[in-house]
Amino acid sequence: MAEKILLVDDDKNILAAYQRYLSDKFTVVTAESGEEGITTMKKQEPFAVVVSDHRMPGMDGIQFLSLARQIAPYTVRIMLTGYADTDRVISAINEGNVFHFLTKPCSSHVLVEALRKAVEQYRLAITERQMSNEALKRVQFEKSMKKMAEEKLAKMTNKLRSTIESTIQSMAVVIEKRDPYTANHQRRVAKLAVALAKGMGLEEEQIKGLQMAATIHDIGKICVPAEILNKPGILSDLEFAMIRSHPEIGYEILKMIDFPWPIEQIIVQHHERLDGSGYPRGLLGEEILLPARILTVADVVEAMTSHRPYRQALGLDNALKEISQNAGILYDEKVVDVCLKFFGKKTSIYKLQHPHIRYNP
Repeated sequence: MAEKILLVDDDKNILAAYQRYLSDKFTVVTAESGEEGITTMKKQEPFAVVVSDHRMPGMDGIQFLSLARQIAPYTVRIMLTGYADTDRVISAINEGNVFHFLTKPCSSHVLVEALRKAVEQYRLAITERQMSNEALKRVQFEKSMKKMAEEKLAKMTNKLRSTIESTIQSMAVVIEKRDPYTANHQRRVAKLAVALAKGMGLEEEQIKGLQMAATIHDIGKICVPAEILNKPGILSDLEFAMIRSHPEIGYEILKMIDFPWPIEQIIVQHHERLDGSGYPRGLLGEEILLPARILTVADVVEAMTSHRPYRQALGLDNALKEISQNAGILYDEKVVDVCLKFFGKKTSIYKLQHPHIRYNP
């Protein structure tokens, strides 16, 4: 069955044209105002995608998409705009969590391609929700089993933890299907983060939680358009703002799952900096969890030593120089010290297992 699409525009002719060339690909429903669009969304089954004009009498596109987000948070939102206004676009991102912007007049080819990508995003979001709900049910089941005998409870807990780890690995697979680079980056960061945590003498449980968080620390990027993630040139302010939203998106995806580790907190904090200059929450010093501070250093080192669409690898020496010069300012001094000592060992297992890293002479 074709996915349902809601088109909202105050111009009847535009709606008729859209319906004419989209009806053979999607189940198309139209509304001539934001108010009518909201009423339609409340009465009908969830739509995969809603497309709204920006400027409309009464309720404008931003107001409509903001309310649409509350009614159907998993429905993907697209805005059509006939003018360039960065402030309004950013407002639309913040209030309506807009997935994509299209400039009017919009060709049928461009609109169809945008809708297909949006439908893929919707299906992915629904899959993630199902996975999260399943994990949550299993964790809640663990709590209900606490009244059982200790031996049986321990057995059930171990089984559940294995399921959670499998769920996290499944999430990693979902990420890999959409963005192989991010998935490979996460795997390399996880290996380095675990090595640093062991070097700092963290307890096994802390290390396991860090490993799980590192494995999906960029899960929020599934909500960032692939063309932005893979853009070879300089990002615009809008595109950069969308990239910077990924830690908070990752937190929103995972916060309802009762993990045995603070995975969602580690993920939302992995771009924070000791001096408060990081994002998304501007945390200071020990407000940032130690596992997150370890993940930060591992993430920076791996990112700088890897090729990106917009630059070549910067080399290990430059990465170590970055964390060394900013130890105690941006990065945890103890973590940096362990990292520098770790890479100072010529027989470093990490070096042997990561030949992609360029080591400066």
